[in-house]
Amino acid sequence: MNRTLTLAAAALALFAAGTVSAHQGAKGVVKQRMDAMKDTSERMKSMRASIDRGKERNAESLAADAEQIAVHAAEISKMFPEGSTSEVSEAKPEIWQENAEFLDLADMMARRAARVAEMARVGTEDATLQAAFAELGESCKSCHTKFRMKKQ
Repeated sequence: MNRTLTLAAAALALFAAGTVSAHQGAKGVVKQRMDAMKDTSERMKSMRASIDRGKERNAESLAADAEQIAVHAAEISKMFPEGSTSEVSEAKPEIWQENAEFLDLADMMARRAARVAEMARVGTEDATLQAAFAELGESCKSCHTKFRMKKQ
């Protein structure tokens, strides 16, 4: 369990490290979605740190981060209108070629983030919360694997 969470956190850290240079030159909806993904990455790191604190975590902060991730996920369909590519975009053409699958993954991410938020608020036991967080991280990974270009 902890290995999965550690791997998810490491993947998010690598994602965040590349976003600063990737955002240079981004405009319009491409910048909007890159900013949303960067915010999601930062919130995932914050959530990871909070979950690691166990009973000492700030449940409201954890829930708020998860809720904002759910909002970003729910807005994904608007952030990827057909043809919204650019030199700085990491979006693969498969997003529009296999749009139903892409949107299903975004919906899954929104549901999983909302679940983590609710679990944080009701004080769900650590192991169950950690598992839900890992599932949320897997949502990010599964979408990035298929629909995001690899970093150079």
